Amino acid sequence: MGIGTRISLAAAVLMTAMLPGAPGNAGAATSAAQLQASAVIAPSKGTCTFDTGGPYAIAFPTINPLAATPLTATVTFTVTCTGLTGSGGKTVIVETATSNQLYLTNGSDRIPYSLSLPSSQAATNKKPTSFTVTATIAASAYVTAPAGAYSDSVLIDILP
Repeated sequence: MGIGTRISLAAAVLMTAMLPGAPGNAGAATSAAQLQASAVIAPSKGTCTFDTGGPYAIAFPTINPLAATPLTATVTFTVTCTGLTGSGGKTVIVETATSNQLYLTNGSDRIPYSLSLPSSQAATNKKPTSFTVTATIAASAYVTAPAGAYSDSVLIDILP
């Protein structure tokens, strides 16, 4: 007899025993209630959040197209993690949703730039961890760009 068959037989016996007038039940009243079972699985990796909601600004200095030198600008933000499991903390990763070329734009004019995201680093529960993002514009990228204010917006994620 298979396991499925045994389960069916056990259920049939239980139902017969609960019927009014069944042997050993001599007309006793029955009552039923629903039992709900639940469980919550805690995140195994914990969660990390930015200490301030942003937006964070990477502001290049005013660009002189005659200088023709690479330009860099940075921004630092702090992340705090909770619920990390294990000893020694967990690795926090910073990433962007895009791997495409980034552009600062002013109308239809564009200046390509790149972001250097921090490498992953260890974080421990409830201790702020700082990350610095660096943006770079190559010298050749802006020498022919028309004057004006250029901007872009990039979404960054922190994991776990």
